[in-house]
Amino acid sequence: MPTYTVSGSGTQAVSSPGSLAVVVTVLPTSYGEGKGNPAEYWGLGWLRLGTAHGYLPVLPISGINHLVPCPNGTTIFGYDLPDGETITVEERSEVPYAGPTGPPGSTGATGATGAAGATGATGAAGATGAAGATGATGATGAAGATGPTGPSGSTIITDTNLSGSAASIDFASIPNTYVSLEVEFLLRGDQVAVSNSIIVTFNNDTSAAYTWLNMNTGGASVVPSGALNSTHFLLGTEAAASSASNAFAAGRLWIAFYQSGQWKVIEWQVYQPKNTSTTEGVLYRGGGAWQSTAAITEITLTPQSGNFIAGSRARLKGIA
Repeated sequence: MPTYTVSGSGTQAVSSPGSLAVVVTVLPTSYGEGKGNPAEYWGLGWLRLGTAHGYLPVLPISGINHLVPCPNGTTIFGYDLPDGETITVEERSEVPYAGPTGPPGSTGATGATGAAGATGATGAAGATGAAGATGATGATGAAGATGPTGPSGSTIITDTNLSGSAASIDFASIPNTYVSLEVEFLLRGDQVAVSNSIIVTFNNDTSAAYTWLNMNTGGASVVPSGALNSTHFLLGTEAAASSASNAFAAGRLWIAFYQSGQWKVIEWQVYQPKNTSTTEGVLYRGGGAWQSTAAITEITLTPQSGNFIAGSRARLKGIA
């Protein structure tokens, strides 16, 4: 309940208490003390209770601890204290002089039923209830039979089809979203010769980091060739200007795990068609290693001399 500390003279608003507990915390410089137990005092000042209609008669403070009953509707008290005195006043709910509760009166007659009131407005929708607890997880079903292994998926990354001559075909900014790479090509050069070698490099690297081996099959003979610490791979030959008309070399280059931290190992196959009616053409099968741990981000195909002619085509595929 609220408690007030006052001194001097003034008023204090209260909230219709049943009584006020008054305690003298600091006695004045001059007061009188009489008989009694506890002792009766005089000269400790006065209180005056008030309601909305006015003030009640003055009440002397006659003890160190003093309980003042309050009539219904008490909203204020006035005080006048001697010099040097301080009191605390606590609002209390009890009514010291309240008598015992009387017996209940007899039940009155039932009044007539009143007319039905108008239907009230529909109340606002209630809040959504809390979600129920998650049910227990069902038992795991039996594993189904293993299906057949599907084919490895591949995606065409770049397809270059030359409409004019070009010194090279370059696949740059190769994404890192695949496991392996494949380049398939159809090539012819403009050098005045029957054939012209096809060169491949990675990441524009022309250092002595390429080692390769090739098997050249023409007619009944097989001729091996290779290079250790070369500046490029030599895949085989393309048809050139002196070869039969419309003859293009076709081939495929396969690069395993092009992002690995090991040397990049590759394989290839190239076929150059016959130059005249007396030759079957030339087939090359080979492989090699780029002695670098870097991921492959660029592949360049270049004729050993001259240019690739219009109609030459190469496309890069990513293998998942």
